Amino acid sequence: MYTFLEIQSKVDQICQKIGLEKRRLWNSVQNDGNPYISIQEDNYWYISAERGEIYFDKKTNNFEELCYWIMDDFISSYSYKFELKNRVREQDFRRIVFSKQIELFGLISDEWKSRKEESIKQILKRSPFNDVSLKHSIALRNALIPATLIILN
Repeated sequence: MYTFLEIQSKVDQICQKIGLEKRRLWNSVQNDGNPYISIQEDNYWYISAERGEIYFDKKTNNFEELCYWIMDDFISSYSYKFELKNRVREQDFRRIVFSKQIELFGLISDEWKSRKEESIKQILKRSPFNDVSLKHSIALRNALIPATLIILN
């Protein structure tokens, strides 16, 4: 089993490799939704809780699996911020998010990239990209603005 400091060091190395800022890992409950790592009984626990409610509670004895979970959180967070800065109007925002996630996981390893691609594929099976509905919602919003002004007057 790796120590908490060794986990932090490995994650820092991965972040540096793909150009992300280093982020602090926690080894105790934060109660603000930030995940923390606990090492118990030859297992790594990756847990997120806020105000006593557990969002996720993952357990593994595989160091690479733990690192994947951590980097998935970091890369997801970065990808959503990247999308906000590079948003394409009338396009499903996930196109940019998913593309950036695949790009960054590809810089880490082909295996992790394939794993992320499969995860995204499953998401898109359940909820396909929907650029058209976004266009319709913008048109509807624009059409309703004058009606709203009339009602308020």
